Amino acid sequence: MSYCPFFIELENQAVIIVGGTDAAYQKCRELVAHGALVTLWAAEFVEDLRLLKEEQSDNISILKAELTPDMAEQIFKGKNAPLLLVLAGQDAEYNAELEKIAEANKVLVNNLSNPESRLNFSANLKRAEISFAVHAAKAPQLSSAVAQRLHELFPAHWAQAYERFMALSQSEQLALMKPAERVSELRKLASALVQADGNIEDALGLLAGALEITESE
Repeated sequence: MSYCPFFIELENQAVIIVGGTDAAYQKCRELVAHGALVTLWAAEFVEDLRLLKEEQSDNISILKAELTPDMAEQIFKGKNAPLLLVLAGQDAEYNAELEKIAEANKVLVNNLSNPESRLNFSANLKRAEISFAVHAAKAPQLSSAVAQRLHELFPAHWAQAYERFMALSQSEQLALMKPAERVSELRKLASALVQADGNIEDALGLLAGALEITESE
């Protein structure tokens, strides 16, 4: 399969997770962290999910019941259909049936028991508004290992580097430039910032006077 990576806004978007497993907990925690409104369906739930529900009561609903195929069909066809369905239970046959129903109704679905699920989560790293996503097809362990390496390559100070870059991008000097010239200067600064490992002063020094801008007050 050929996967195309993309980012999606999840703030206040409805998501259904089927399963009360540890895997369901991991997905729920990640989705809630991005602002999703998660409804969990399962007969039983691991303790971590119960604790997460207590911490994030406004974003998580727990339904102690099985989501039957007939119920799923009604929900996915309704006006309040979820943006995303995550299948985190252990019954592969049941997951496959719900996956088929979701896809037929244009609901995004991540089936954890299907290595060829059309939608897969990446291993993620975020520094301020800089996001990295790693996806190794059918090899989530490799995705995690590469993401960990990125964590080492881009330490926490990159969050400050982002803020400084954005402040410089709004400087008066750049605002007076023509759009094409402004883009060119920002590309130079971005390249120098990467070369300087996120140190904005060193980045400006590398430009050797080619770009003389100061942050807006």
